[in-house]
Amino acid sequence: MANNSAVASMGYGLPAAIGTCIGGGRRETICLEGDGSIMMNLQELQTILTNKLPIKIFLINNSGYHSIRITQTNLFNKNFVGIGPESGDLSFPEYRKIAEAFGYRYYSAHSNEEMKKTVTEVLTIEGPVFTEIFTDIVVVINLTKETDALRVTPMGRCQMLTLSNLTHLFLHHVADRKESFLQLPVVYLGEKVRLILHGVRTGAEPF
Repeated sequence: MANNSAVASMGYGLPAAIGTCIGGGRRETICLEGDGSIMMNLQELQTILTNKLPIKIFLINNSGYHSIRITQTNLFNKNFVGIGPESGDLSFPEYRKIAEAFGYRYYSAHSNEEMKKTVTEVLTIEGPVFTEIFTDIVVVINLTKETDALRVTPMGRCQMLTLSNLTHLFLHHVADRKESFLQLPVVYLGEKVRLILHGVRTGAEPF
């Protein structure tokens, strides 16, 4: 497991996934990466293909630097600078074109339902795949006492914290195929898996 969820250094995902895959005997590796972060080490997309590494890339597209967007929303009255389309000074390429230019099979999802189907399909494919998950950038979060789990008010597209749903799909996958490694914030405990997301337990018990 390679995990950088707390420090969140930009560009960490791709090289960490490569190291995890090679260090783990070239076993299937899942990389969760943001649309802003991946730009810092975009060249490593070619490294994955050149070395024929079985890495599944799931790009979370939240239209820019979302952690900075949250800070500027909460502390600076939405005086946006350098975050994405709404600040008017930062933009990103179409990742479908980037993926295809490098030679990846490309998939995408724009809703929770699409996400479930797409992730399930992609995880059955051999070799490297590039999947883009489009998310909303505004989320309503509720913490329920009954389950001690995160819940999100639906707002249209994939929600930021349906990343927990996305991660649960991966956890079911890794529980079925114990050889898999993950590049995302999880603790892998043999046949049981527990997900830790920003210090909040999601779900009642490990699988």
